[in-house]
Amino acid sequence: MAKIAFRVCGTHPVGENDPDVDRWCKAVADVEAHYKSKAYGVVRRTEFMVYLVFYISHGKQNLNDLAKPVLNTMFESGGTNDNAAVTGGVLFTGVNQEKINHIALRKREVESFREQGVDVTVVWE
Repeated sequence: MAKIAFRVCGTHPVGENDPDVDRWCKAVADVEAHYKSKAYGVVRRTEFMVYLVFYISHGKQNLNDLAKPVLNTMFESGGTNDNAAVTGGVLFTGVNQEKINHIALRKREVESFREQGVDVTVVWE
């Protein structure tokens, strides 16, 4: 079993329909790029488990909407990429989101802008 874990912090997470989604996806993709070399051992039957913990200053955002931009940067969507600023598959090039068989989502409220972001853990085998 392989695992990658990282944190994107100091930037406010937004949902897929937010006007600021390009900024958010770029922040996520910039961090993901540092972990690209650890994304190995992926074969056709590989299955993924993704764990996302969002740190936000107010808890009114929908978790599903928050997760989509993060997943769209890590994996390819299998269709046209909804986000023009960042191409899908930054972390797992050529791997479709259909390979994800488990997703756990959480959100926690934080006080400061510096604490905002997301913890990402991806496990695969």
